[in-house]
Amino acid sequence: MANPFTSRLRASALLGLWLTVPAAGFSAENILFIGNSYTYGFGCPAVQNHGGIPKLVELIAAAKGHQAAVAMRAGANEGWSRHLREPKTALALHARPWNWVVLQDSSTRPTRLGNLANFLANGKTLYHRIRDHSPGTMIVLYETWARGGGYNYYSVDKARTTHVSPAEMTTELRRGYATLKENLGDLELGEQVRLARVGTAFALCQKKFPAINLLYADRMHASDQGNYLAALVLYTTIYRDSPLGAPRKFPGLTIDAGVAAKLQQIAVETAN
Repeated sequence: MANPFTSRLRASALLGLWLTVPAAGFSAENILFIGNSYTYGFGCPAVQNHGGIPKLVELIAAAKGHQAAVAMRAGANEGWSRHLREPKTALALHARPWNWVVLQDSSTRPTRLGNLANFLANGKTLYHRIRDHSPGTMIVLYETWARGGGYNYYSVDKARTTHVSPAEMTTELRRGYATLKENLGDLELGEQVRLARVGTAFALCQKKFPAINLLYADRMHASDQGNYLAALVLYTTIYRDSPLGAPRKFPGLTIDAGVAAKLQQIAVETAN
């Protein structure tokens, strides 16, 4: 399958949980990830203890010939409302001029279990704070995934305050992030916002390859394979480069070769 992805990015540093400085002589683009446990990889020690999804993105990028300086501000249960009040997030945003900022909100915020209006308003506020500090910064919206089947969110009640199925929750997440992308895109001329359709990729993978387990035991957070798929989608969105042939071995983590190939193909199919 031919791919049109040509953009380049460049690789390595983490703020908050860890920090690495690119070697002298390398021109590194700076990427800041702002999120929560869906960004740092809760439940998967090989991911969480080695820099979370940002580190996976960095290592994939490096293997594909790019350099980056990657940083992360992510804590348990931290959504955009909290990040907007959190001094550490403000410090991270002002730590350097960022080329990219990846934004991941609470996993239910854009759905009926959260508050869509709050999600859209907070996304707009973050956009302005980021662009005011670094006018050239690109924003990447990290669309999250639905809870697994059997989760208590899917107990139907008469008031319809819960979801019928993971598919319905996926639809609401997709709609929320797509609406925010459209709203932010109307603020300025040009392309300042990209959408990393991670939740869409999860749903597609679960449909095409149901034997691949993307979820941790809590049916909420990602498994090792799920975190790998999220990193592939984020890499593809930022770099606009094909994830095919991306590495599958990382510190403490190895993805089965056949599974890795399938996840890379899913990332291609969901690329913008």
